[in-house]
Amino acid sequence: MIAIGGATEAESFEIQLKVRLEDRAPVIEAIHRSQIEILHYRHYHEFDTYFSFDDPAQGRIRYREDELIDNK
Repeated sequence: MIAIGGATEAESFEIQLKVRLEDRAPVIEAIHRSQIEILHYRHYHEFDTYFSFDDPAQGRIRYREDELIDNK
């Protein structure tokens, strides 16, 4: 990735909520009743690979691969 086009450091924000549910129906119903507008639905398997540097102060690079799963 770096050899191809360089790398830049930038802030990114991601919100994830992961909980175990016995029955997801009440949660789905609450989302549809609320003022949340779902613009897109996607289901992925994500694979992360981390690259570390000898100097920990340099941070690390995360490369994410996403595999789209059919909605069915």
